[in-house]
Amino acid sequence: MVAPVDAAQKHRPDSSAFKQQKLKVWRPILTPKKVVMLFSGLGLIFLPIGIAIIVASNQVAVAETADYGRDASSNSTPRGGSGCCIANCNGNSWDRIELNPCYITLTIEETMTPPIFMYYQLANFYQNHRRYVRSRSDTQLVGDTTHLAADLKEDCMYHYSASWDGGAPINPCGLISWSWFNDTFALMRPDGTPVTLEQDAIAWQSDLDTNFRNSVDGSSGRNFPMLAYWRNISCEADPTPGTGLAPRTPAQRAACVSANAATPGVGCFRKLYARINEPLPAGTYTVRVSNGVPTNTGNVTDINVLGPHYNWGYPLDNPTPKVQRFLYPVGSFSGHKTVVLTTISWIGGRNFFLGYAYLVVGIVCIVLAMTFFIKWRLSPRDLGTAAYVTYNMDAPPK
Repeated sequence: MVAPVDAAQKHRPDSSAFKQQKLKVWRPILTPKKVVMLFSGLGLIFLPIGIAIIVASNQVAVAETADYGRDASSNSTPRGGSGCCIANCNGNSWDRIELNPCYITLTIEETMTPPIFMYYQLANFYQNHRRYVRSRSDTQLVGDTTHLAADLKEDCMYHYSASWDGGAPINPCGLISWSWFNDTFALMRPDGTPVTLEQDAIAWQSDLDTNFRNSVDGSSGRNFPMLAYWRNISCEADPTPGTGLAPRTPAQRAACVSANAATPGVGCFRKLYARINEPLPAGTYTVRVSNGVPTNTGNVTDINVLGPHYNWGYPLDNPTPKVQRFLYPVGSFSGHKTVVLTTISWIGGRNFFLGYAYLVVGIVCIVLAMTFFIKWRLSPRDLGTAAYVTYNMDAPPK
């Protein structure tokens, strides 16, 4: 017969070391010798890592153009007048005129070996704003066509449709897709021959598999309105022959969308545009910049025919100007845009800050180790010496 268990014993926790808080612990005693050894070990670990990162960063070759979003005729850029704007360049005026295509120089000071990565860099553009980050439809970006229009309108919040009174939704919709960088680039060698730019491997494969895919019905990239001569259909290639860019395949469009949809947390950032799998010798190269829309193909002679409200976007069947005057606008946020070529090392791109950070931590640890060692040798003290313990001998007993 089993003896009955009372309530106190029933709810009593197990008599295990874990539940009774009797696990074995290690309480290190920080003696001077151990402190010196600890800081010395940390210093000897951090110093070589910092030196290795700095050496690897020095082996990365980087070439960058001047800010081509500025005035082409003045010294408004850090490296002189090499911008693309030729008239009405102050602010974000709707009558701004830019060279399209625009040719800017890129100087490579040392031979760059593949793989070479081509980036566009934007400065003073903060994409981590809460409204901006949330204004997107993940179901659209993954190629799902079963979502409802009401859900799209709630997800995108801004720029859901191309027209003022609703209508067909933009695919993809939202502020992120509305502000995709759509300047197209072509790189020309010093002898004028194009450099092949590969754009089918600029995104993580996991993103292409799970987050960004084209719709099977072909609706991806539809209903995009022209925005005053600078908005090209999203992720389309420059059709100009001889630029090294072929029309993008659906897989390349998905990779382009993935690269553009990433929202960086800082105001100055780079986004991958293409890969180059051939060496580039030192020399002066030319970057051809275009807004992706050929010049002299529209049905309107002057921008003034359209009026300023055209800047907010209308359907694609509206008049298109013959002179495509706008590249990607950065004047409204006082931004800068450049083209960057870079190689990589085992640590990735050039990152001197990380190397110097490791170096500084290592030096601080070595200095602390030397300080504690000198203090220990000049005024040693045996651990647990009772003579150094002070207490009041005359205190009354409790």
